Amino acid sequence: MLNVIRSLPRPQKRAVMLILDSVLILAAFLIALGIHDAGAQEGATAITLFLYPVGLTVFGAILSLTLELAATPLNNFETGSVDLTGIYAKALAGASHTLAHAFNTHFAYSIYVIFGFCCFTLVIVSRVILLPFIVALYHQAFGRKRILIYGAGTTGTQLASALRHDRKIEAVAFVDDAKALQGIKLAGLRVYQTHRLSKTIAEQHIDQCCSRTANTPPCSANPD
Repeated sequence: MLNVIRSLPRPQKRAVMLILDSVLILAAFLIALGIHDAGAQEGATAITLFLYPVGLTVFGAILSLTLELAATPLNNFETGSVDLTGIYAKALAGASHTLAHAFNTHFAYSIYVIFGFCCFTLVIVSRVILLPFIVALYHQAFGRKRILIYGAGTTGTQLASALRHDRKIEAVAFVDDAKALQGIKLAGLRVYQTHRLSKTIAEQHIDQCCSRTANTPPCSANPD
């Protein structure tokens, strides 16, 4: 499966994400209708109830291409893209109201709000689920070197953040001399005591120690 994913050119990967987002729009619409018991009001027919979500899906695809939401790499889907998803969801909520009037299919106002919220939530959740899945496939295929970062200061945490989605290296933990940092988590990694270095290497199956500082004590790899 990994080979199939890697073989896809970027336009095809974008198309896959576009199809996924289109499916999520339909799912959000159905969820909104299911949550709100009122459903469609006067003017709704079987044809309009079919054309309405189709129109929403087409608009959503155009909007996603315009905002380049589907083109955003999963490992870059952070704060900026979350904000972009918010804009995407708000625009879809507004479009759902406009299209409803165009198709003479009027819903309770709350349905448009629920629909926009569901669009936002489903897109975010889909990326949150997909990223570790893809990363796990890479890990299974290639494996990752487990490293221990010496120093949990600004430079160390920046290094941990930079390696978060690296396909070859996995930052596992910190060791630091500062007692105030020992035992807490920074950048999602626990800070261990320096004098427990050898024990931490063995317990966490560390392959290599890494530091950006000059005064790093020698560190042996995990003998296993």
